[in-house]
Amino acid sequence: MLTVANTTDANGPQASYAWDQINWGQVEQTVLRLQHRIFMAKVRGDTKAMESLQRLLVSSRAAKLLAVRKVSQESSGRKTPGIDGVASISNEDREKLVQDGLRLKDYIPSPVRRVFIPKANGKMRPLGIPTLKDRAMQCLVKLALEPEWEAVFEPNSFGFRPGRSVHDAAFAVKHGLGAEGAGRANQQARCRWVLDADIKSFFDEIDHEVILSRTPVFRRVFEGWLKAGVFEGEVFNPTDMGTPQGGVVSPLLANIALHGLEDQFHEWSLVGGTKFLCETVEAFAEPPQGYRKCKPENAVISLQGPKKPRTSSRNLPPKIYGPYPDGSWRTLRLVVNDKKTRIVRDTDGFDFVGRTFKRLSPTKFLVRPRRQSIRKHLDALSRLFRNHALPVGTQIQKANAIIRGFCNHFRSDHSSKVFRWLTNWNLRTFCKWVGRRGNKMTAAKAYRRLTMVNGQKFTMPTAYTPWGKMVSLLSHYRFHRLRFQQVKGTNSPLDPRLRDYWETRRTAALFRRAFADVRQRQVHLLKRQRSRCAITGLPLEETSELVLHRIVSKQDGGNDDWNNLCLAHKWAQTALVARLRVEQKPASLKDVPFSGL
Repeated sequence: MLTVANTTDANGPQASYAWDQINWGQVEQTVLRLQHRIFMAKVRGDTKAMESLQRLLVSSRAAKLLAVRKVSQESSGRKTPGIDGVASISNEDREKLVQDGLRLKDYIPSPVRRVFIPKANGKMRPLGIPTLKDRAMQCLVKLALEPEWEAVFEPNSFGFRPGRSVHDAAFAVKHGLGAEGAGRANQQARCRWVLDADIKSFFDEIDHEVILSRTPVFRRVFEGWLKAGVFEGEVFNPTDMGTPQGGVVSPLLANIALHGLEDQFHEWSLVGGTKFLCETVEAFAEPPQGYRKCKPENAVISLQGPKKPRTSSRNLPPKIYGPYPDGSWRTLRLVVNDKKTRIVRDTDGFDFVGRTFKRLSPTKFLVRPRRQSIRKHLDALSRLFRNHALPVGTQIQKANAIIRGFCNHFRSDHSSKVFRWLTNWNLRTFCKWVGRRGNKMTAAKAYRRLTMVNGQKFTMPTAYTPWGKMVSLLSHYRFHRLRFQQVKGTNSPLDPRLRDYWETRRTAALFRRAFADVRQRQVHLLKRQRSRCAITGLPLEETSELVLHRIVSKQDGGNDDWNNLCLAHKWAQTALVARLRVEQKPASLKDVPFSGL
């Protein structure tokens, strides 16, 4: 139903629909069209047109709707409150926020709430949680700022970027070390020195002026966010350096601050002229013609960068320098962590993005989950198995979710031996847990009981859930290897010239995962829905939180027949169920217009 009041959009007055009647497909198309124009304006070098389009996007109703939906319905931290204590809002509050709250003019951000989460080394990592309104405003600005920087980001920048993941970073490392094409004619037998660097307190030490000088359009807004301060309990602390982790725009600001580091490191690697080349490979026999061996001490010298006049004290640690658009040199005021930074041969191995990389021979390269990742996975399963209050069926269901997440993340690596060992450990530990809670049975007796259900023999332990569904414990080893296709060069999903490339990549990723897991039902639903959400018609992404939605629920007489099932985004299903509950209407095919039925 139309609301009484009209809203003023960037394109003039427009009628405002109720939240549950918004055409999200049209909203995303409108935002994406403006983002494409911003991207192409940056590519052409038309700064005036780009800044004008950015201001148009942040003032458009479609972008405000999308920003509010992302932070209040899609985000995994949507129920985390800021200093105002607001954890969730209703549809009416969302409409009011879009109409009155998201305006850059006279906008004053609130301080963030400081919370701490544990790090892998036992220390605590500080997070800054903005209020819900500030998160929506940050998301709105990010929609306008991201296309500008996606057009110029370096090809080997993968962190927190659309269309890129840790798998792209791992593939880039393997490719850079000559690991791809092992045993083939194009395989290059070589060995390299690897700089395993870590920046100390990166988010806490970012210079505000570096970020503000690179975002002139939204300088006032960013300055307000960066200097808003933090509340630790009831104590207020000002912020003169760094950007708070936990904000929607914080990852983008980090990438902006680090932009240019890759190109500049290439310049550092050539310091010293022909005396040494830090990117030179060292073969197992003799170095290639025209190359010299790269020694660790030479690489350390080159890491310090070109000699520049220093005005600061010599007692301060060396700083990393980066280039700016005007060609001038300024310090980023970032310090390398000496304890975590090292230079190592790839034959000795090193850890990166949760994996261990190690060269075994000139043509063999091993990439497997690192010990800490395996230990973390085992701890998660151990904590679950120690809970004796859960029924066996529920225990299996929860364990399967943990196993599936771990295996899907590492199945593109050389993980077959790790998965085989984990399968044996998981089966032995689970049967021991069942034996302890079942009159002190042995693990072997528990295995025989769990694999024989209703006269049917199973390989893995099987049981019924409290609601009557039969589930079997997943085997790690059943997750076969999937070869990952890295993003090509500087390709970005915001480039309108590459629509076919990203559409093909999106659908291929969905079907590749479904075929590998032998999920015939999911393959059928993806084909029937043309890889779109059955409720909203939006594209289904591999990283999206998807659910299997029953068109007619079991309470109303529905079943699990394929004609009664469809794939949808979780936030869309939650909104649909809430709307049907309020309207007290029976479910029908009209609720899933893109189901293909």
